[in-house]
Amino acid sequence: MKKLFALMGVSLLTLSLAACGGGEENDGPKTINLTYSGAASDQEFNESLFEKFKQYRKSLGDENTYNITYVAHGADKVDSEVLDWVVGPDVYEFASDKITVLYQKGALARLVGDNADFVTENNSELGVSLATFNENLYAYPYTGDNTYYVQYDTSFYTAEDVKSIETMLDKAAEAGKRVGYNLGEAFWSAGALFTYGADYKMVFDEDGAITSVSADFDGEAGQKAIKAMYQIMQSPAWQNEMAAPTPTNNLVACIAGTWDIAAYKEALGDNYGCAVMPTVTVDGDTKHLGAFLGGKLLGVNPQVSQGDNDRL
Repeated sequence: MKKLFALMGVSLLTLSLAACGGGEENDGPKTINLTYSGAASDQEFNESLFEKFKQYRKSLGDENTYNITYVAHGADKVDSEVLDWVVGPDVYEFASDKITVLYQKGALARLVGDNADFVTENNSELGVSLATFNENLYAYPYTGDNTYYVQYDTSFYTAEDVKSIETMLDKAAEAGKRVGYNLGEAFWSAGALFTYGADYKMVFDEDGAITSVSADFDGEAGQKAIKAMYQIMQSPAWQNEMAAPTPTNNLVACIAGTWDIAAYKEALGDNYGCAVMPTVTVDGDTKHLGAFLGGKLLGVNPQVSQGDNDRL
């Protein structure tokens, strides 16, 4: 992620200035004060990008002085921790599932022209979709790795075993072991509801308010997904748990997220294994269990510029 972010970070700031005209006027050097919001743990890394950006601007003959202040807000909390977007950060990291509320707060500048082209030309379909709200682009994606999958003990399971949730549960039950799958929380169970193709659609107005919601979870596809969840939860090996498999907790596998990799690897050591979500079979129909898929993006806050398009 950091290599991708390093390449994109300098490119984004440079592109933004070039496309908007900031720093290109002939009325003498300016001092431009900007604020960047990111995770506290990434401050040193991000500040190294700022220095590369400044050096690159100088190499282009830009005589402006850029003062970039770092403020610490997690991508998952920036929407609630920033209380006044008029004095908020100029550029900030945010999780993809926050785009609706950030749009409603007026904290996202719409991308047009070269900036929009940059996103569509340098990102996957997933990245573009994460940056899109109401059919317009509002952010710069930089990761698409926010998801969950099987993390397991290779001293108990083979790679073939973890291809099927039925095999995983049956083998664990025979040995008196447990498989963790937190279906008691919506973040995890909602993913499973999409397994057989059931879906929903939300329509928003220009203010970001929901005008309509349609869904077909009560149809055949949704009913199959519910059956799949019921089958899993009826197994004596199923445990509504989120923890790294260890001998003390009797877990041999867990459906867990990318954010848990370090802890799970530490707990399992050389026995750490991971795999895509396993298949499940309902009424002879076999599908991979659904999972949430999201990412992180950079948003540009238009409120702090107060109509100053050059600064924006």
